[in-house]
Amino acid sequence: MGTLDATRPMVGSLALGIARAAHEASSQWVKEELPAGYPAHKRRDIENELEELGQELQMARLLVWRGCVDGGSAPPQLERGLDVQGLCGGPG
Repeated sequence: MGTLDATRPMVGSLALGIARAAHEASSQWVKEELPAGYPAHKRRDIENELEELGQELQMARLLVWRGCVDGGSAPPQLERGLDVQGLCGGPG
């Protein structure tokens, strides 16, 4: 179980990297390629949703960092690893 606990921050960071890349691509698409005639209120809703997602990704990033720093202590790391997996959509 110790090996699995030690890899949780790595798995979380991989999932977080994929999520951040998807967020950046989506944000760029909305800014550059969303049709000009698209309703302004819907555009604002999409931008607000992406901003919320960006904040959640930042929180997940901090949790991953905390999980990496606490690498020596299994019980708190396990708990934080599950937090990270939960934020990244994992089975935790």
